[in-house]
Amino acid sequence: MTATFRHIVRVRLTPFVPKTGSLESEGAAKFADMITKLVNDNARNAMIAHDVADCVREGRSPVVISERRDHLDMLDGLLRGAADHVIVLRGGIGRKTLRVPIPFAASDGREPTRKR
Repeated sequence: MTATFRHIVRVRLTPFVPKTGSLESEGAAKFADMITKLVNDNARNAMIAHDVADCVREGRSPVVISERRDHLDMLDGLLRGAADHVIVLRGGIGRKTLRVPIPFAASDGREPTRKR
């Protein structure tokens, strides 16, 4: 089976610099703190939103993945003005909800903004 689309992963350097000195001694708790700081880095989030908006303007349909729900909400808010349709899918959605198809066509022909 051949892919019907092409995907590109872009590595973008940001000003975020984690303090990793105590990461080895404090383990998972310190890692979680570092990820929280990364998710809340406004400059980084603005860069993500700008890159996604550029993709949309070029006619592409970007996919942004984050395992943090608060990060998804933050990016959703930043992207609201940049795209006619932003679909947020979160973990923890029950099977019954997942079986309901996401309506991609509104009555006026525009693709609606949906939040799941």
